[in-house]
Amino acid sequence: MPDVADTEANVERFGRPASSRGDGRGGAFPQVRVVGLAECGSHAIIDAAVGAYRQGEQTLVESVLRSLLPGMLLLADRGFFSYTLWDKARATGADLLWRIKSNAVLPVEKRYSDGSFASRIYPGPRPGATTPTVSTSESSNTRWHPAIPTPTSAPTG
Repeated sequence: MPDVADTEANVERFGRPASSRGDGRGGAFPQVRVVGLAECGSHAIIDAAVGAYRQGEQTLVESVLRSLLPGMLLLADRGFFSYTLWDKARATGADLLWRIKSNAVLPVEKRYSDGSFASRIYPGPRPGATTPTVSTSESSNTRWHPAIPTPTSAPTG
């Protein structure tokens, strides 16, 4: 998170990280949280959201979804996945490929010959009526974090 000038206005707007040193006022400088939507090839920033230090990335990312268009591919790390956010991003028409936490429950509905499998994600712990089918692949990695794409067509085999 970037530091910003140490002014009262910035402290009030953005806040400071905690610190065990000093007079209990927090870190040396106020900090901002930034979430950006960037193009992978050119690294061009397409959209960005800036918020307070204590504001979560999942909250900030919702405002950059407005810039997604059909034909774009949105990659996201495992800290961003929630059914609600996935569904909002999917509604833009962009294709999604998101890593999810390794402890996510993805019941295997169908296994394919390439090692991937079809599963469903749900808005809560219980299966719901509107659940997109996703396919993912397992890895021999010891730190497995599955990735879920938006469904286009299931692999054959």
